[in-house]
Amino acid sequence: MFAVLEQVSQGSLPLASIPDLGAIGILGIIAVFVYRFLPRLVERAMDEHRRSVEQFAGQLRAEREYFERQMQLERESCREQFEMVLSRHDEQQRQTVAALQRIENEIHQR
Repeated sequence: MFAVLEQVSQGSLPLASIPDLGAIGILGIIAVFVYRFLPRLVERAMDEHRRSVEQFAGQLRAEREYFERQMQLERESCREQFEMVLSRHDEQQRQTVAALQRIENEIHQR
């Protein structure tokens, strides 16, 4: 009987040993995992990545809008302050011109 096994193992297709069959089985399990589950895991990871990117983009958009509103408020505040300073300056100019005219009238009257 040993000779029969020996003859078969010497053929063109040798019989696989038990450890070889175990390794082939493990490789088969890995192949099934890669074929069936890895695409799902990759798709889930990509979906999570898309969600996180969209969330980050939303945060950036909200921050940009906040800073735009702040800049607009600062512009309006600066414009109001400038207009107040300008109106005070105009009033001072009018008072100065009125004082100068009064002095000029007094000089002409003498």
